[in-house]
Amino acid sequence: MNPTKKTVALLSTSALAAGAAHGAVLYTNLNITLSEHGALSLDLNQDGTTDFQMAFNKSVAAKPYVTNTVAGATSSFVLSTSGTQGLPVTAIGTTINSSYQSAQSVGYFNENVGATMEGSWTAAGNIEGYVGLELIDGAGTHYGWAHFIYNAAGVPANDKDTGTLTLEDAAMETTPGQAIQAGQTAEASTGPAVYAPPSSLTGYLGGTAQLSVVATGNPNPSFQWQSGTVGSGIYHNVTLGVNATATTSSDGTTSTLTLYDLTPANMADYVVVISSTAGSITTPVPATLTVVPASDTPATLVHRYSFQDLAGSSSFVDSVGGPSWNGSLAGAAALTGSSLVLNGSSGCYAYLPSDITSDYNQMTVECWVDIGTQTANWTRVFSFGNQTGGGLKQSGVDYSPNATGGYQNLDLLNNSSVDGYANNNAALVNTTGSHITVVADSINGALCYYNGTNVVSTLNTAVPSLADIDDVYNLIGASLVAIDPYLVGTIHEFRIYQGVLSPQAVALNDAVGPANYFALSANPALTASMSGGNIVLSWPASDYNFLVQSRSGLGSGTPWATLNDTPTLVGGTTWQVSILPSGSPQFFQLIYQ
Repeated sequence: MNPTKKTVALLSTSALAAGAAHGAVLYTNLNITLSEHGALSLDLNQDGTTDFQMAFNKSVAAKPYVTNTVAGATSSFVLSTSGTQGLPVTAIGTTINSSYQSAQSVGYFNENVGATMEGSWTAAGNIEGYVGLELIDGAGTHYGWAHFIYNAAGVPANDKDTGTLTLEDAAMETTPGQAIQAGQTAEASTGPAVYAPPSSLTGYLGGTAQLSVVATGNPNPSFQWQSGTVGSGIYHNVTLGVNATATTSSDGTTSTLTLYDLTPANMADYVVVISSTAGSITTPVPATLTVVPASDTPATLVHRYSFQDLAGSSSFVDSVGGPSWNGSLAGAAALTGSSLVLNGSSGCYAYLPSDITSDYNQMTVECWVDIGTQTANWTRVFSFGNQTGGGLKQSGVDYSPNATGGYQNLDLLNNSSVDGYANNNAALVNTTGSHITVVADSINGALCYYNGTNVVSTLNTAVPSLADIDDVYNLIGASLVAIDPYLVGTIHEFRIYQGVLSPQAVALNDAVGPANYFALSANPALTASMSGGNIVLSWPASDYNFLVQSRSGLGSGTPWATLNDTPTLVGGTTWQVSILPSGSPQFFQLIYQ
């Protein structure tokens, strides 16, 4: 009698190649019949090495058995509770995992030659069933099955023995620890599911941030990262390129989004659309990326040079640091009473006292400058550091608005000859009132510069130690490399901060301009007055990035509405919004954007 081979719907497949990836069922179709005293070696994981040996010995209590005593075999085990207990005859569809052996109470396929065969394998005729297998390799424990047909009275083809054992097929789950169903020949198709969603995190300005998601499903899903304004619930695909990459792990389960040279624009909610032919799902809770200055404490303004000194003076005042940190002029450098003028001639520059950075680990340099059309390659707006005896840069930090090739360039070289730099391919030449902010943060690995309110540089290296420079020479308009040209330009304001100036503070300074300085605040005091028939709402310039909201009553059922009026900076000191009266009571508040 030739019994019908049992299969599992939707799981039919051909044999897989050796070395199949995790997350697949490795199936072997055999259909080999043994007679008494015969033996068959089974390479369950298809690596070329025998894992199990199938045998049949009718002379000692007729029974088939499985042994793993093959010399050189991969460590493999049949699932049973002891060395003398036989293997269970298992029905198709039974789950084979770590609890399989205890769940089978009757019907054993003996593994030991000397033991008595038990269970349904002793019945007359063809007895068909599955045996659970366990194989251990370097990756862990794999579960599998072997499919047998046993007939104690069967006559083999040679007509000399009595009894036949047919090994129909076998399979193994390649993922360590993952269950398999008896008779399963391929991974079941399952829709994608989120195993580990991306987590919210804080990134640092100019630094790198990574978001990761882990998903399950068969077949392996694809991943599409999306972002949207924080709290909006509206998302768009993340544009991948130089500053954003997405990679998928070799096993297809993990996707990682890496964002480089973080700017305030990266501050958003992030979700992942996970899709396969079996369905699609979006991570239910967005991960919020917060981008903050690379500092644990607010930046402190330690030196401020406004160049309001008497025209023709040979030195200029530090209005914050005091007289010990006053600067001096060299060559044709000149003070006009409102600015520092540098004509680019040899030896024309300004300089500050030594050790002005005081071994900082974090520093911000901010300035407003006009850069002339005659500015040559590798001029510097500032250079803080030391020179070698041959007139080269030994260590230091410097910013060039026009490096070779039409680049802006920020460079940090320490005394261990470790060099880091950030740049972008848009030189600043023939500009007026350019607001430049340079950040060097060796604690959090940030090295960048703003033009106005935007970080425009790309970090190309790791960030060396800022504290490991010798700022013997602190130059404005000159390079630490003796042969480099001098700046053609006018400096209206030059500031040095210990710490990292936040994006909000940079934006505030950009709004109020070089003549005003306000420490950023987040506790605004709103006042109202009447002017020309309009309601004028005012608050200090230091309270940057606020909008006005209004409502007609204070009851809980009356919502606040954000006004469309953009605040105007008046006199560099006050934000104002002017609105028409509504003719009924109105209440106003400020909300941070």
